[in-house]
Amino acid sequence: MNGMSDTTGGYDVEFAESLSANLDDIKCAICLLILKEPLQANPCGHRFCKSCIERVPGFGLDNELVCPSDRQSVKVFADIGKEREILNLQVKCTSFDLSCNWTGELRTLEGHLKSCPHAIFPCKYQALGCKFQGNRQQLCTHLKEDIDDHFSLQMEKIMRQENQIREHEIEIAQHQETISQQNNVISSLLVEVKSLSVMFFPRCPYEFVIENFKARLTNSKQQNDFIYSETFYYLNGYRARLKVYLNGRNAVQGTHMSVYFQIMKGPLDDSLQWPMIFGLIKISLIINEKCKHKMAINCKQDQEHLKTRFVKPLREEGEAYGVKYFAHRDLPIDIHGDLIKLVVHVTKL
Repeated sequence: MNGMSDTTGGYDVEFAESLSANLDDIKCAICLLILKEPLQANPCGHRFCKSCIERVPGFGLDNELVCPSDRQSVKVFADIGKEREILNLQVKCTSFDLSCNWTGELRTLEGHLKSCPHAIFPCKYQALGCKFQGNRQQLCTHLKEDIDDHFSLQMEKIMRQENQIREHEIEIAQHQETISQQNNVISSLLVEVKSLSVMFFPRCPYEFVIENFKARLTNSKQQNDFIYSETFYYLNGYRARLKVYLNGRNAVQGTHMSVYFQIMKGPLDDSLQWPMIFGLIKISLIINEKCKHKMAINCKQDQEHLKTRFVKPLREEGEAYGVKYFAHRDLPIDIHGDLIKLVVHVTKL
């Protein structure tokens, strides 16, 4: 007999006297045992143990669920009256077949079982596989005499767990290898995507067209400011821009145009060589489709500057490198289209 010991399902008890009530009226429609903490379904009226109906998908006292008996849509509520009726019933001890003559209300059965000398209990190592059951005295003797058996059961469990751990470790290693391979594929694809995205941006040789030149030159004289070109790519992934002082910078203000080459942070920086290795950075000034001036930054001649100016940018923009005396401002009176061009070309070493 299960009596009061199970945490799920109803009461498995023998009644001390014949019941005047219909036995089906106090049985759970799921486990078919005597209702424990009964809940009733509305509107169909079926009753269930709380622990039984809790396992039905969608259970909740305020939720609708499908009745397991007739598949109706129902809500359930605690049937306190039926619970009182059941707990008032007279029952026998679950060890009545072992000469225990106790009878009493169902609500007192649990208290009796705690002191009943005939009550049957499973071995505490039941979860490990021990199938012994007996009264308190028998159980005490069993625990003392069968230590070796229990130890063997524990060792078997430990060995099973160790085997499971090894299997899990193998599975984890396989998953980690798969993840590593997938990460490599993802990294490769990201590089490809970044490389493809670079193709849609301006590339060397790059032309920086400065339109409305006269107005911008006047503004530069008044504000002593500079202008940036858009960013462009060169040498398979490096990113840069030009920084131009139309009216000159510092000591050459008003006499020369100052031009600087500035490395920018780019999507392919992690795959590029730093400091940047190049042959020449050539910048030409084109006015009226004629080259008026040019300058070149030579990698071999500018090794010291290379170490500081052409390193991987930590922020959005790196160091700017160029010359203040890029071009004297003795410009032609007639500038076709009111525009000038700066053409940049970067060569390999």
